[in-house]
Amino acid sequence: MSEDPRIILRRLLDAALASARPARCLPPHLPEPPAGRTVVVGAGKAAATMAQAVEDHWEGPLEGLVVTRYGHRVPTRAIEVVEAAHPVPDAGGREAAARILAMAEGLGADDLALCLAVTGALLRSGAAIGEINAVRKHLSAIKGGRLGGACHPARLVSLLISDVPGDDPAVIGSGPTVPDPTTFADALAVLRKYGIDEPAAVIRHLEQGREETPEEGDPRLAGAETLIVATPAMALAAAADVAREAGYAPIILGDALEGEARDLAGVHAALARDAAPGTILLSGGEATVTVTGEGRGGPNAEYALALALALDGAPGIFATACDTDGIDGTEDNAGAVVAPDTLARGRASGEDAAARLAANDAYGFFAALGDLVMTGPTLTNVNDFRAILVSHPGTREGKRRVCGLTIDRQRRHADNGGRETAEARVVRRHRRAKIVATLGPSSSDEAIVRALFETGVDVFRLNFSHGTHAEHSARHALVRAVEAEAGRPIGILADLQGPKLRIGTFRGGEAPLAQGQRFTLGFGDEPGDRTCVGVPHAEIFAALAPGAEVLLDDGKVRLRVAACGPDHAETVVVTPGVLSDRKGLNLPGVTLPIDAVTLKDREDLAFALSLGVDWVALSFVQGPDDIASARRLVPDHVAIVAKLEKPAALDCLEEIVELSDAIMVARGDLGVELAPEDVPAAQKRIVHAARTAGKPVVIATQMLDSMMIAPAPTRAEASDVATAVYDGADALMLSGESAPGAIRAKRWR
Repeated sequence: MSEDPRIILRRLLDAALASARPARCLPPHLPEPPAGRTVVVGAGKAAATMAQAVEDHWEGPLEGLVVTRYGHRVPTRAIEVVEAAHPVPDAGGREAAARILAMAEGLGADDLALCLAVTGALLRSGAAIGEINAVRKHLSAIKGGRLGGACHPARLVSLLISDVPGDDPAVIGSGPTVPDPTTFADALAVLRKYGIDEPAAVIRHLEQGREETPEEGDPRLAGAETLIVATPAMALAAAADVAREAGYAPIILGDALEGEARDLAGVHAALARDAAPGTILLSGGEATVTVTGEGRGGPNAEYALALALALDGAPGIFATACDTDGIDGTEDNAGAVVAPDTLARGRASGEDAAARLAANDAYGFFAALGDLVMTGPTLTNVNDFRAILVSHPGTREGKRRVCGLTIDRQRRHADNGGRETAEARVVRRHRRAKIVATLGPSSSDEAIVRALFETGVDVFRLNFSHGTHAEHSARHALVRAVEAEAGRPIGILADLQGPKLRIGTFRGGEAPLAQGQRFTLGFGDEPGDRTCVGVPHAEIFAALAPGAEVLLDDGKVRLRVAACGPDHAETVVVTPGVLSDRKGLNLPGVTLPIDAVTLKDREDLAFALSLGVDWVALSFVQGPDDIASARRLVPDHVAIVAKLEKPAALDCLEEIVELSDAIMVARGDLGVELAPEDVPAAQKRIVHAARTAGKPVVIATQMLDSMMIAPAPTRAEASDVATAVYDGADALMLSGESAPGAIRAKRWR
């Protein structure tokens, strides 16, 4: 790649900003005009451009007022724009807020209120955005749901651009139209936490604690509609697309990263040093700075300077960190850019990077080098944007190794006779099916890993449902050591936990359940006993109804729901057994609205990719959208394996196979939710679909279960393994047989 890395980084930033500009993201979400008036109100750095976008696409009369920061005004026709100070409001801002409140209070039932929404001693203290907003809400006449309450009985629609980690509407713009979970006491607690005892008028106002903000259940907010039209995640996805077009492999570390800017930089520097060439690490969130010095510079410049120090001139690594509103903290720059020669150029200019960082003067350091990023007001805001470019990818090979198979990136085409055409996708199969073995507590020393490899293992699995990052890192190192010694490639598979539902823990580690007894599932994490257990998944209770079946521990224990509420379910034990900590929970026939890649998965994925794994297995895939979501997070040189363990996946099997690099028949959870007699037919159908598409297929779970305690498989297991191979399986996976099992190295071939 010959393009200057600095130019690529700027293109990534531009793509992120473009995705969040109101003219692009807001119009599709506009509501239908009402019978009465339409009043547009709002506040924030992007409020003026949002108002402009509404005017450009609205059919019918409009009126209203929005408040934006000085320098952020844009031309509007019917909606008044008032500029005011930010983050500390001035007299103009307070007057505008009073006018907005008066407009809202004059609305009737036929009217539409369209709310548009996107920091002092707290900003210098290192307080998180949620803490800052707890204080803001109790010092404002419109924040914390007060504006929404004033709009009643009009229809209230809020269109939000998220600039906060987690996209919580109660935090975006300090939540002017949604219930407020915080109190005056919470606001005071934040100030005390950071040792802030002035101005006296503010402390006195909070201590008096007059009328609280509207809380959950307030009837004035019952019908309010809230739509988030742009988020940090969308911005990172747009940047990732540009990275791919430039020939790089993007890895999204997360869109809601928080913490001290310099601490975050240290972690990212370590990831960048270990990342493969041609990788771009992307992240968003809300970094903070605890200011102790008298220098200038916001959290993004501070992150960039700390990153430069941590990288210490590492060759081929470039980075940028910017606030997407164009203003880093209270400065006029958006952020800064880092290159391998940043520290060297600083020294040549007489700059001491470490001293500048200690004085919180990152702005001064990068200004001296000419490496500040100056965008001017971007007229949007989706929080911080960070990108680290790790060298150049050079010429990429068109093939990658998956489970001992060489897979060409060309698609497979077959004529009516079943023969591949000249453009066919080539799959070079060795004569025997491959073996995937899970590494666990009983198989985590070099001698055992070597023995497993020598007796036939082709790929080692790291199961991120269990174990720590340190344990997985050690196992990864063992495999690579054996690989180097053998002089032959060994695959490593990172198996993500996915949205696996699990119960909590028990006092003593387990509890016996008797047939016919009552047993309560309750939301929470308190240790349970033989009468109840906590479930850390609030979403399941809304999906339950009397008579529903709940399966625990892969169906070994079955419950029937007798009664349920929003945070609990009373059940009767149908199939008894002994439950232990964190066993799986299944709801047959129920599709829950849970992301395929959870927050834990994102953290595990970033770590696994930093190690350099060959495969990533995506658990509980239910549809093609799950694969598409994962594809945005996984670089091209790493293969995605779709684990099919939900019946819903069979309804769109061909689409899932098409989007995946390989398929795994995960018979454990699939066998829980399907009738036992239906599993063999489902397995054959999945294998056939994968073979037709030219995709490798792995059969997993309970292949040789008896070998966890016995030296030889049962005849039924031997037949099961042989049938899978005869049907066309490319690989078989061992779980308990090689992870905690007693038989650690056995010639499974």
